[in-house]
Amino acid sequence: MKEDILTTLAFSVCSNKGVYALLLGSGISRNSGIPTGWDIILDLVNKLALQQKEVEPKDPETWFINKYQEELNYSSILSQLVLASGERVNLLKDYFEPSEEERENHLKEPTKAHKAIAQLAKVGYLKVVITTNFDRLLETALDDIGVKYQVISNESSIEGATPLIHAPFTILKVNGDYKDCRFKNTEEELSKYPHSIRDYISRIIDEFGLITCGWSATWDKALIDIIKSSTNRRYSSFFTNTNTCEESLNELAEFRGGKTLKIKDADTFFTELSERVNALETIGRDLPTTKDVAIARIKKYIVKPESIILLNDLFEDECAKVIDNIKSYDFASQKPSQDLWNKVLEQTDKDLGILLPMCIEAIRWSKKEHEKIIFDTFHKLTNVFILPKGTYYEYPWCLEYYSRLELLYGIGLACLYYHKFSLLNSIFGIKMSGPENLNKEKNNIVGVLNSELIKRNEFIYYTGLTYKTPISTILRERLAIHFEDMMGDDYTSYFAIFEHLLGLFYNYSISGSHYLLKDYVPSGEYLWRKIDLYNNEDDIFCSFFKQIEDQKDDADILKQGMFNSSYSTYKEIKDRVDAYIKENRKYYLR
Repeated sequence: MKEDILTTLAFSVCSNKGVYALLLGSGISRNSGIPTGWDIILDLVNKLALQQKEVEPKDPETWFINKYQEELNYSSILSQLVLASGERVNLLKDYFEPSEEERENHLKEPTKAHKAIAQLAKVGYLKVVITTNFDRLLETALDDIGVKYQVISNESSIEGATPLIHAPFTILKVNGDYKDCRFKNTEEELSKYPHSIRDYISRIIDEFGLITCGWSATWDKALIDIIKSSTNRRYSSFFTNTNTCEESLNELAEFRGGKTLKIKDADTFFTELSERVNALETIGRDLPTTKDVAIARIKKYIVKPESIILLNDLFEDECAKVIDNIKSYDFASQKPSQDLWNKVLEQTDKDLGILLPMCIEAIRWSKKEHEKIIFDTFHKLTNVFILPKGTYYEYPWCLEYYSRLELLYGIGLACLYYHKFSLLNSIFGIKMSGPENLNKEKNNIVGVLNSELIKRNEFIYYTGLTYKTPISTILRERLAIHFEDMMGDDYTSYFAIFEHLLGLFYNYSISGSHYLLKDYVPSGEYLWRKIDLYNNEDDIFCSFFKQIEDQKDDADILKQGMFNSSYSTYKEIKDRVDAYIKENRKYYLR
């Protein structure tokens, strides 16, 4: 698991240059010999006690509170030891700057982790670091290899800061810098930030992916709250831990939809990450196309208008691979069997393993200009028609369209969930190529790609799988891996909504104008789930269609063009289809 996540992270960092921010805690500097902030405070209390000729207290914090009637923190302890700010800096620098002896032993100098981060920053893979540390080890590492940077350690430094997008590298010291003497360390101090600092952190969390190291998500309450307040999930989050993962860190990872990664230590982690990213860079920009790499590129390209050509090329390349696979299908010449059906599913997994996640991710973040890329991709795939050679079986011939049916359902569910109804409307309206004798009234995509691609009796006969609505049920089960995490318990209801919309569009574009099929809609789980779903007013299925009834022409689905943007048209079709479902539902309850 560790290896897989680290590989994913390396690919993602390499494919998304400059979009990941680091969140570093005290663990990053542990191997340097620099004490933690609290260790420094306790040592200062001991020095204060000795200054006042008292015995070194067993409990420094309690001793300080009892003696001075105030909470123990940097400000309170320093006010008792020194007065002038210059004196405070001199008092603290010994904790952070090496003596001659420490220098000889390579203490209080940048660790392997700091150096690896600096190397990643030098070539542009990292642009932002949020750190809770007071030391300047990262700055030293950057100076050593000539990387320019800006440091923000208090409110005043934000005002004159270069915007993140233009700055070569930014270090945000959320708890302050040891030379500033305004740093935070107590639980109370860590529970809130000034508005300007909070807004700055929020911007980073929203705009960048996140990689944490040496940070337990235990003490920095204000920082934790900011991370939890961000709803942006454009880029992945990775939360590293040594030994046992703190529950607070695990909860934060789950909240962010991120991954936890157990590491040996910060030095090993960043050295290995840097080496892997450099190796990928050496290979060249033509990284092997995996699902994770493809999705990483989509996230990178889709936010930059100037990268729309790269986004288009990415989809065209993957589409071309799938088309080549489709052209190699040989299902029609094979005798129908359970084994053949298994081969179809295996081939579908191969065809859509990368393309379907790409489509889902692109739909999520798409604007109008991106929708055409997704539309063109699907249009090309649906219009690949292979005429069987020699003797063929009609049932297996239909199987050659199954992968495209699954892709339609996947794209449709994503459009539904992310409210991209204009794209869904365009895709439902695609015309398919086919043999000359293909029913001209059914060459609309939904006339071919629906859950009756393979008839129930035929499917049961050849596979032995006795589902009420076989293809519909199989589609729901197979697509769950892509949608259950985002839709949760509502996944089945969203699936039913999509199938119902497909049925309504089928009636609108095909059967509604056909005197023999005037009321007909394709089968699907929604036919036998519909009444149960309607009986639960709180279900998303019920609320979706009720919202259309309430909003009428102002409903989002109609404003985006479906059913000719007309509530009266939609209502006529839905009433007709509802009547058909009520009449025929009994056939699907057997």
